[in-house]
Amino acid sequence: MAEEKKKTHLCLSVLSKETEWLTRRFSKFERMVRMLAWMCRFINNCKTPKYKRNGELRVDELNFAENLVFRLVQEESFDGIGDKRLVSLNLYVDNGLIRMKTKLVLWQDTFDFQCPIILTSEPTIIQKLI
Repeated sequence: MAEEKKKTHLCLSVLSKETEWLTRRFSKFERMVRMLAWMCRFINNCKTPKYKRNGELRVDELNFAENLVFRLVQEESFDGIGDKRLVSLNLYVDNGLIRMKTKLVLWQDTFDFQCPIILTSEPTIIQKLI
């Protein structure tokens, strides 16, 4: 019973949908992403002790943490695709992120350039990114 309570507490504190704790603790966007990547690695190592990762962070871990930050900001800023500020845009959801389809889809460039992630400039996290 005590183990179950510890697991629940850990999950609730890490998966909080508020981004205020990130902005209070870290002054730079890169540091936020790196810390979230370390936290996700710790959680994954606790869940699957046979496949523990160690050493430096890998690119896929950093990308996952960056997308997690963007997802948290979107959940805090928008009410999903049906948000009244987003109605006029051509949107879709990709891995939990709200993206916009642009006319640049046929252009030979990166996926993030062709279909950008929709963010507002209001949250402090995004101001640190800029």
